Amino acid sequence: MKLILNWTLVPRLSVLPLDIFSTFNNDLKMEMTNIVLEAYGGYKLRPVGMINLLCSIGNKQANINFVIIENSKSKPLLGLEGCIKLNLVKCIDKVSVNMYETKTKQFIENNKEIFTGVGKFEGKYTIKLKEIAVPIARPRRRIPGWVSNLVVVEKNDGSIRLCLDPKDLNKVIKRDYVLIPKIEELVPKLTNKKVFSVLDLKDGFFQIELDDKSSDLCTFSSPFGCYKFLRLPMGLSCAPEIFQKRNEANFSDISGVLVYFDDLLIAGDTIEQHDEILGKVIKRAQELNIEFNQNKIQLKVPEVKYLEYIFSSEGMKPDPDYVQSYN
Repeated sequence: MKLILNWTLVPRLSVLPLDIFSTFNNDLKMEMTNIVLEAYGGYKLRPVGMINLLCSIGNKQANINFVIIENSKSKPLLGLEGCIKLNLVKCIDKVSVNMYETKTKQFIENNKEIFTGVGKFEGKYTIKLKEIAVPIARPRRRIPGWVSNLVVVEKNDGSIRLCLDPKDLNKVIKRDYVLIPKIEELVPKLTNKKVFSVLDLKDGFFQIELDDKSSDLCTFSSPFGCYKFLRLPMGLSCAPEIFQKRNEANFSDISGVLVYFDDLLIAGDTIEQHDEILGKVIKRAQELNIEFNQNKIQLKVPEVKYLEYIFSSEGMKPDPDYVQSYN
């Protein structure tokens, strides 16, 4: 017997009216069930039984359980379980992930000029030394002046980071003291925000170019001779504050953008507001030759991971990736 099912309004269970079941072949046996249905408005409905039917759509077939009710005015309804078995609906989490990945890839492709290579901030940086500074060179010294050791650090993604170990140079560097934002200062600025994006500057410190004298100060020894950094290396005591200061100068004047070292958080009350802010950031990055990391982007999401917390319209909560229980 051919039965047309309605699935435009999808209940949790598939439903079959008793008067329609009565027209079926007598070989089909109804089973007893203790299920109680609850309709809109809290109305309780006790089915008279249950039956398993073979349903099909196109080339797809599936056995689906139907609860049988006495309401003769009702139409046969295909429930959520049946819709999933027949591929009429898909799990929204899987769809969302695919849509997000597609959206992110398209965004990167449309703006690939700011996701390629290493950027370079405007202007070169000069390392300032205290008047008492006396050059010190570590073993393998081949040139006069400052020579430090090199430290190689493995990143989470398996790539390596070259860092300078200038412990003697750091003692005589004049630091530019910059107030680094605290998490307590950022939270009020994110109140009622509903749409977020995070852009990470690729190889952040290396986007700041050193002048010739400062580059000489960042000389390091190796088994193959002495080399020097042309860009600001990690390890200098002044590097984090200089980078924060330069990056704030690049983006902090754009309302809706928070700058914390190499991470830019974009937050908007609406999608339209968020997109307007994001557009300004992209334009500024293009103008200043700044590059972002395409592997760390969080684009246009309702909740975002930032500074070991998760921010959303509901507020702030710790990021589970940074929370460990102790027994």
